[in-house]
Amino acid sequence: MLTPRERLVLTFEDMHPAGGTKEEAIRQTFGFSPTRYYQIVERLTGQQDAEAEFPMLVHQLRRQALDKAAARRARAA
Repeated sequence: MLTPRERLVLTFEDMHPAGGTKEEAIRQTFGFSPTRYYQIVERLTGQQDAEAEFPMLVHQLRRQALDKAAARRARAA
């Protein structure tokens, strides 16, 4: 079961597109760095509870992670 903070993080991620103003909103909303925020988001994408409550978002985030990993592998090859 997701904690209220985890639910808030996923709701925030679903509502805020990437960009410079997002980083400041992360600091103001959660009180921690964008790096910490994205670590939490990444961890949540692996949880079944997160997928059950935010299926489209979690699938989108997983797809983005796979695309980034493929791009890294292509650059390394």
